[in-house]
Amino acid sequence: MIALRSLRCLGLHLLALALALTGCATAPETDADASSDGGGAGGDSAVSSTSSGATTSASSTGNSETSVCGAAPCGGDLLGDWHYATPCEETPWTEDACVDGLVRRSRYVLWPEGDVSFGADGTLTITKQLFAGWEFEIPLPCAPLGATCANAVQGDGVTCTQDGDLCLCTTVEAGPIESATEPYAVDGQEVTVGAAAEAATLEFCVVGSRARFTHPETAETFYVER
Repeated sequence: MIALRSLRCLGLHLLALALALTGCATAPETDADASSDGGGAGGDSAVSSTSSGATTSASSTGNSETSVCGAAPCGGDLLGDWHYATPCEETPWTEDACVDGLVRRSRYVLWPEGDVSFGADGTLTITKQLFAGWEFEIPLPCAPLGATCANAVQGDGVTCTQDGDLCLCTTVEAGPIESATEPYAVDGQEVTVGAAAEAATLEFCVVGSRARFTHPETAETFYVER
């Protein structure tokens, strides 16, 4: 029987409340979790909106393409076509010591792919696909005696590959492709999307061919590029 570990809800704001995607995630349980009283590979994990997201960090060299990383709200020209970009921030891992000083790690990743278009007529068009799931890095000595990489993580949709003494597992899946059109308005370094009753306001900064959007209340962030 598959054992699941309950986790907190993780959300991602994608420009407008009409496109906000929120849900609760549960982590598949490792065999090592099932045989120990300690915390396992399925602890809480913060998500970089990505927003992110991709799960790898973009390098920041200070040029016009990467200096948007961590930029404070500065406004800029949003007109035209963009697509979701790899974030600057790396999704953090939850680490758990097991045996002989080894550490097993897990993280919940969540990121969008697709296109974003800011029209001159004040219309925003978004076509996106969300990718979400768990990633695990488990040293084989951390698994119970006799366990292999194939059964180091229990749960539906788990795919594992072995890299030396390390088991790399993922449950990341692609969601449906979704499209939406919303009105938008720019005021300095803020962009408000959606009808008045359901509008969402984000802070943004355009640097070169990249832009960074941040929700002022949740601090969730995502990037787009031309």
